[in-house]
Amino acid sequence: MQKRPPKCCYPDCFNCPYVDCRNDQLEAEDFSESNTRDYEHYEAWNDEKLHRNAGKDYHIGRQTAAKRGVRPYVDRHEYNQSYYKRRREEILDKIKVNYDTNKNTKRCRKYVTTHYKQTKQYQSDYYRRNAEKKREYARLRYLQRKAEKKVENGV
Repeated sequence: MQKRPPKCCYPDCFNCPYVDCRNDQLEAEDFSESNTRDYEHYEAWNDEKLHRNAGKDYHIGRQTAAKRGVRPYVDRHEYNQSYYKRRREEILDKIKVNYDTNKNTKRCRKYVTTHYKQTKQYQSDYYRRNAEKKREYARLRYLQRKAEKKVENGV
């Protein structure tokens, strides 16, 4: 964007020393004026309002409101909620019956044995990265406890 030329007296262009205007940039007021004019033209041509600054949240809110107004969606949602409330214990019992503890234990052990080296490597890297922070934290705790003991002993 160009800077305003020296001796430019925009918006008072009648008293400008230049023969032809050299200020070809728009100011904030010009933008807002042209935007309002565009909105007015849009409304005049289409007979509908254009929502200014309608972001993603606005559109999502409108969609959910429209969904709630659609009767089949509302009925299905209410039915699902009431079904779960009525048969909650049944559903949980089925999940517990299908859950095999031995199978899960075997799966976990298999994962631990296959990923043993990776986890050890991660732990050693983590310790190396944070060793200085841990030492600093321990030193601060030591100094705080030492100060608390001094206050308790009245020294």
